[in-house]
Amino acid sequence: MNRQLELRQSLPRAEQTIRLETEPDVPIAVDLGARAVALEGIMAYLNKANQVRGGRIQLRHGGGKLKKQYGEHAHAVQQGAERSRDELRELFHQGIGTLIAEDALRANGMDEADIEVEHISLQAALNRRFGPGRAYATERAKVVAQAKRAAQK
Repeated sequence: MNRQLELRQSLPRAEQTIRLETEPDVPIAVDLGARAVALEGIMAYLNKANQVRGGRIQLRHGGGKLKKQYGEHAHAVQQGAERSRDELRELFHQGIGTLIAEDALRANGMDEADIEVEHISLQAALNRRFGPGRAYATERAKVVAQAKRAAQK
C-alpha cells in the first residue's frame, strides 16, 4: 500500500490540511469538526506540557515567577501541573488518531505497525512545530480557532 503523509509547515492556515493517502488518488478524509476537536485536545496537551517544562526550568533555577507567586507551595503546584499534563496525554494521542484517520486505515486493512508509524510521524511533526519550547500558546490557539472556523463553513 502506497502511503504519503503531508504535514505542511504552516499548519495554522485553514486551507492547509493534514492528509494521509492510502493510494496516490484515494485520500482518506477527516471530518472538519472532528479535526477541530482533535486539534483542540492536542494543543491543550502541548500547552500544559509547555507549562510543565517552564515550571521545571524555573524551579531548577531558584523558582522564578512560580516561587514568587506560590511561595512554599511552588513544588506542589508544579506536581499538579504534571498530573494535569498526564491526564491530557490521552487526548493528545486520541487527537493524533483522529488526524491520521486510524479507524478508516484499520477498516481499509492497514497493518497496525504501519498505523503506528503514521501516528509516530505525525506526533513528531506536531512536537517539532508546536511542542514545548517551540511555540507560544497564542500560536496553538490560532491553529484551533482556524480549525473551528473551517469546520463551521
